Amino acid sequence: MKRFLLSLMCFMPIAIALYIFIVCLFGEFANDLFKTNLNYRIGSYGHMFVRLSEIKAQKKIDLLVLGSSHAYRGFDTRIFNKFGYKTFNLGSSSQTPIQSNYLLKKYFNQLKPKIIILEVNWDNFVSDGVESTLDVIANDKNDLSIIEMALSQNHIKIYNTLIYGFYRDIFNRNIGFQQLLNTSEDIYIPGGYVEKKSPKFYHVQRDRVCNEINRKQEESFNEIVSLCKSQKIRLILIQAPVTKDFYHFNPNNIAFDKKMKLLSEYYNFNDSTQFSDKSLFYDDEHLNQSGVEIFNYETLNILRL
Repeated sequence: MKRFLLSLMCFMPIAIALYIFIVCLFGEFANDLFKTNLNYRIGSYGHMFVRLSEIKAQKKIDLLVLGSSHAYRGFDTRIFNKFGYKTFNLGSSSQTPIQSNYLLKKYFNQLKPKIIILEVNWDNFVSDGVESTLDVIANDKNDLSIIEMALSQNHIKIYNTLIYGFYRDIFNRNIGFQQLLNTSEDIYIPGGYVEKKSPKFYHVQRDRVCNEINRKQEESFNEIVSLCKSQKIRLILIQAPVTKDFYHFNPNNIAFDKKMKLLSEYYNFNDSTQFSDKSLFYDDEHLNQSGVEIFNYETLNILRL
């Protein structure tokens, strides 16, 4: 038995090294159709690569925005900067509290925000957060801090993508990569905001997830709340407006509101009649620029409270 355990211990480092080599080789040369458990998409939808490149030069801001696409498509940094709030929008596609917590911890000492707006919604609290973690891995410079997030989620796709991400960082495989700021649909605005070009509304069929809140998401969210309290930072929780049909499809709205109100300053803009008109949206979940401006000026009134 001892001999077997000793042999196993000797074999494990070889097996791990071989696995890492195969993952990197697979990531470099395999067709995307076969990469079901490896999803490395640098410069992907949402401009996360540009946002995380830009943030490296940011110092001591007034307002930090975190959250999903409702955040980076909903809080226009130009408007807040105009009214004296030096702002950076660190939202990302499908960002959940797990990634919000990771990004806040990573950049907190650099940014030293006075106020944090955390965009919250039910869907991101019940999500496993895998998609957003993959987005961060592919578009940021990975270090040891991201391993903790990967271990907490414990998903094979995250592990494989992280291995490949470290390989690309170590061997400078992303040197020279540039992401377009202006695409056929979007314009990246300095400070992390993404403006949608077309004001035309289109319906997107998407099922709402009505499961129970994910325990890991709740733990990460509580860590954000605790950090803000310990550092005496004003934490404002905001649920961004969506179309009424989309919002009322979720039966958990009342319970979610009660939970958020207990934990921090909270505002649900879906309670406002200002956003009942679909002409303010470009799809069921996201405001167009006209809607964003109304939303942001209302948020400015909250900041002044």
